[in-house]
Amino acid sequence: MSMWARFVPRYQTLQCLSLVCMSNKNSVYVWLRIAYTYELTSEREMGKAGVVIQLLFCLIVTAAAQQCGRQAGGSRCSGNLCCSQFGWCGNTAEYCSPSQNCQSNCWGSGESASNVRATYHYYQPELHGWDLNAVSAYCSTWDAGKSYAWRSKYGWTAFCGPVGPTGRDSCGKCLRVTNTGTGAQTTVRIVDQCSNGGLDLDVGVFNRLDTNGQGYQRGHLIVNYEFVDCGNELNLALHAPN
Repeated sequence: MSMWARFVPRYQTLQCLSLVCMSNKNSVYVWLRIAYTYELTSEREMGKAGVVIQLLFCLIVTAAAQQCGRQAGGSRCSGNLCCSQFGWCGNTAEYCSPSQNCQSNCWGSGESASNVRATYHYYQPELHGWDLNAVSAYCSTWDAGKSYAWRSKYGWTAFCGPVGPTGRDSCGKCLRVTNTGTGAQTTVRIVDQCSNGGLDLDVGVFNRLDTNGQGYQRGHLIVNYEFVDCGNELNLALHAPN
């Protein structure tokens, strides 16, 4: 067995890498303590050199791994990706699920509200190529560059409800909206802000929910909403325009 192997066993190297992959902010210090524990007195100088090399390696890999969240100074992922509990960007459950301690742009957290006022607005995205810029939607700053499949998967709404994220943090999230009068239900994507204390649905969405016409007569619906998973990780290429 070489001197290197005697004071830095293979499994310790793997443990260092495992800690780095988990983006534990204390991983470097844990590794430093472990390495010194395994350093042999007769090989002290060589051991110190080995620790420095391994420490630098851990620092480099950790820096490359940490892309977002508290591990990267509060940075957010580009492309509307989710930030995992370990500081990585992605779009699957490991990154986006609140149950996996997602840090930002997470899937629907299940937050909900009842008996909320929902008015309507003429976004009519189908007449504007589902272009957020064309309708001056607040969320266009972050979401206008999303794919056509992403933008057209659900009807649109502005959101200013009493429960849930606000501002940029609400953009791109999805709501399951239920007409309390008829039980009619649909899923919508938040693309804009509003000021009515509830939802401002695209008129097409409003009409789909207003199955008895009472909402049109009153000028608003009374709805329940719940934040739900948009399913953004799915391949939606079949919905692209011809």
